[in-house]
Amino acid sequence: GPAGSVFRTSADELPRTSGDVTLMIRPENIRVDSEPIKDASAETSRLQGDVSKLADSGPFVQLTIHCGPDFTLLASMGKWEYNQRRLLCGDRVHLAIDPRDIHVLED
Repeated sequence: GPAGSVFRTSADELPRTSGDVTLMIRPENIRVDSEPIKDASAETSRLQGDVSKLADSGPFVQLTIHCGPDFTLLASMGKWEYNQRRLLCGDRVHLAIDPRDIHVLED
């Protein structure tokens, strides 16, 4: 992730080595909002980024979010939720990811 970012994960997802790892997060498990997400637990990983692409996929909208150099996330939300937020390309957004939704793969 971006330099200085901390991703919290559940203990059973911790890698067995100190080498590089890859984080896998299902797009629908990334909470996205235009305001800081206040109702998430203290263990929740939080990021900010800019919406760089929107794709309408029928009942879902996929958002490509640029969070820093060489770090882009794909998030998805239901059409109703998206329409409530009215996010556009270029908008600054806040992201929240529950530790149970982060899966760690050793490189």
